[in-house]
Amino acid sequence: MMDSEDKYNTLQSILNCFALQRIDKLNWRAEPPHFGGAVLKSRLFGGQIAAQIYAVSKQLSVHTTILNLDVSFIAPGNTLEPVLYRADTKSEKIFLVDAVQSQRLIARGVVRVDILFYLQCGYYCGFLHSTVWSTDECFSVAKWERNGNEETRIFSSIIHPTKIVCDRLNAQSEILSAASLRHQIRFESDEKINPLEYFLMESENEVISHNCALVKGRIFDDKGQLLLTFTQQSFISG
Repeated sequence: MMDSEDKYNTLQSILNCFALQRIDKLNWRAEPPHFGGAVLKSRLFGGQIAAQIYAVSKQLSVHTTILNLDVSFIAPGNTLEPVLYRADTKSEKIFLVDAVQSQRLIARGVVRVDILFYLQCGYYCGFLHSTVWSTDECFSVAKWERNGNEETRIFSSIIHPTKIVCDRLNAQSEILSAASLRHQIRFESDEKINPLEYFLMESENEVISHNCALVKGRIFDDKGQLLLTFTQQSFISG
């Protein structure tokens, strides 16, 4: 169980994700504590870096829409030191954003934007009508998973932002040698999203090699509208 200090740091780290300080036209600062990773809570969560690069890009050009976000993770970060985000506007439609911690580059994001949003495809999740309920949870979501050495299968899982946080914080053990290598995100809708509603994730997990995995997925809102597609490459030792 978490003590009061752990609970405070967890809440503060979540709040800090959305509290970037703009230093000047092309530089931002994110104060600690940061949110820890899903496998090692002392390591900076890659999803926070991707989210903050997105936030920086939104401030770089408020009149454009973000189409694609491609983040490469170069070195592990920690949860206790500030992260600096340094932007470089290569053109009106391409931004580069570096994440730097302790004078070390830990991630680099390539962001593509445009004035018009032309990626809307009107795709709706085909199996939303197949609601699955569990006996001890009130959140229901469907998820696809496919491993390289196993036949394709469908299983149901319970996924909700608060539950993911609790699962990670209450984990009995940590994976010491694991890391995200790259996150690629393609935004499929420019409509305003209510972060308090439910989300449905559909994903395929591919085992590339003994130590590398590739996750391809899509995230829908509670009405089944496709919001984004993503690809995540990760490394796991052992």
